[in-house]
Amino acid sequence: MLERLTRAVLRFRYVVLALWVALAVFGAVVSMRLPELLSNSFAVPGTDSDRAQGILGRAFGERTEGAFTVVFTVRHPSDKAQQARLQQRLAAAASAVPTGRARQLRHGDGVLSGDSDSSTFSRHSSSSASSSSASP
Repeated sequence: MLERLTRAVLRFRYVVLALWVALAVFGAVVSMRLPELLSNSFAVPGTDSDRAQGILGRAFGERTEGAFTVVFTVRHPSDKAQQARLQQRLAAAASAVPTGRARQLRHGDGVLSGDSDSSTFSRHSSSSASSSSASP
């Protein structure tokens, strides 16, 4: 059986090659439409969780999508010079997205953390949220 298949492929190698090239071109063309069909959300419109997400956004300014948190491990989280330097790094990271905006750093036990979000991320966006961790 495999011997017959091999003979047929070798006999019609240019046809087989043309079919593979056509398949590759078709795949490339079809894949260009893929991003508009993808979503970075698990939300299902009209569900309770979708309504809750809307309430969180309106009432508390909470964004569950399109945000990332940067965590800096530091020795002295209350050091104002270090906070200013790291706030600039956070702003630089947020500026990588055209509508990105950095929020104020918060300090805790040996860490400084800050959020950045973007209005370009939405339920039907092809972009995905990312997480990052860095140290000074």
